[in-house]
This record gives sequence, structure tokens and C-alpha cells, in this order.
Amino acid sequence: MADLVKNPNRKLTLEELENAKFPAGQSYTEALEMLFYIAKVHPDEVSVYVNDPATPEQIEGFIQRTGIQLTEELKSLYAFANGIHISRAVDIYIYSLDQAEKLYSEGSYDWWSFDEYAELGTEGGCGDMILLERSTQRLFTHDHEEPEMYIGTSDLKDLFENGIDTACAMIYVEDQKILDYAQKIYESWKNEQ
Repeated sequence: MADLVKNPNRKLTLEELENAKFPAGQSYTEALEMLFYIAKVHPDEVSVYVNDPATPEQIEGFIQRTGIQLTEELKSLYAFANGIHISRAVDIYIYSLDQAEKLYSEGSYDWWSFDEYAELGTEGGCGDMILLERSTQRLFTHDHEEPEMYIGTSDLKDLFENGIDTACAMIYVEDQKILDYAQKIYESWKNEQ
């Protein structure tokens, strides 16, 4: 993606959305590809902004300075884009490593500490935080209005699939590729219950 992004935190063009090279072999890859596809076919409702990829040195420096161990999935996402914002109908914001480190250095919230969690982004446009539980390496989407309530995700695939579900609820979708993927998500969720 280094050749894809010329300016930090820049909105991707339709051509760039079409030609993005996604991380191979990750559980979230297909869902991220679908979010980019939704942005391509519904550019008035979904936009993708990215920063340049993080270098291996930036990723390791973040880990050494903070002690926050990133999962292999998170490392691959940061190597793809050091911060990504899928806006409007989806609204997923993964912070850059610098942003996450700045939050870490500022301390903790009233109800949790950075010894337990790392704040890596927001989801849903209403302040729900994306947290990495440091002891288990699981991602959570935390409901900011109820400090004890964790909702949604356990990994990047879940996070991105929740975004696809939100987009389908917000946008009138006729595209069969999107509808088929959404049906696959719903079937998966039904089988997990």
C-alpha cells in the first residue's frame, strides 16, 4: 500500500479503492476488501481515509515504548495503513500508532487503566472505543455510555463485519456482491448462537 497512499490521512480515490493490495492470509482480509468495495460502489455514503503504512521499526518501537503487545492481525493492519478511517455509514476509526501511544502516555480513564486495555480506535460515530484487552489480546468495542458493557467484536474480522452490517442497514443496497457477503455474515452469526 506504500505506493497507494501519497499523502497521510488522505481520502482514497475510486481507482485506489479498486487497486488496493490487502494483507494476505489474515482472517479480516475479506471483510476489509468488502468495506473498500462498498466505498467504491457507494462513494456518497462511505469514504476510506488512510495513513501511510507503518514500518516494522515503527511497530516494534510502539511495542517497546508502551509494552502493548499487538496481535499479528493488528501488526499486519498497521503495515497496511498506520491508521484507517472508514467514514459516514460505517464509521470505524483505527488510530495511528502515534495516536494510540499518545493516549497511552496520558494515563487512564475513571473505570479502566492502560495496564489492562489499550485504546486503538472508535466505532459507530458515538464514541464507542475499540479496546485491546492486554491480557487476552482480544478486541472489544466498548459502549461509552455504560462503563461495564462490552459489545461486538473479538477481532478485526468481527469489527469490519459489524461495519458491513451497519453499512447495509444505512444504505439501500442492490449490489448482489454486497448482499451475498452480508448474508454470509448473518449465517455465521446465527451459527454462533
